[in-house]
Amino acid sequence: FHIPWSWVNDGIDDCDDGTDEPSYDANGQENSTVLCADGTEILLSKANDGQNDCSDGEDEYSWVLESRYTCDYGETIDFDEANDGRYDCEDHSDEPEYELEELTDFT
Repeated sequence: FHIPWSWVNDGIDDCDDGTDEPSYDANGQENSTVLCADGTEILLSKANDGQNDCSDGEDEYSWVLESRYTCDYGETIDFDEANDGRYDCEDHSDEPEYELEELTDFT
């Protein structure tokens, strides 16, 4: 189950188990963390708080927006979905011009 990064630490439990929001132990200490790409672990309450706590700022929603591919008509997709052989943008601008048979899905 995936949720938009902007929903993390927003005060609303979007995941059934509440893991997108900070959790606390019996002593009131936060016990939920996020792992940064560089291996640093930060408290979940530090995500989307307006301050870069991961070395590259990936814990902030603005970083997520900057790290997305923008289709010609304005929608955004994950960078790993661009140029992957499948049309993810509605306008197909995320793929070089392939012949249709080259994009056939086999299931």
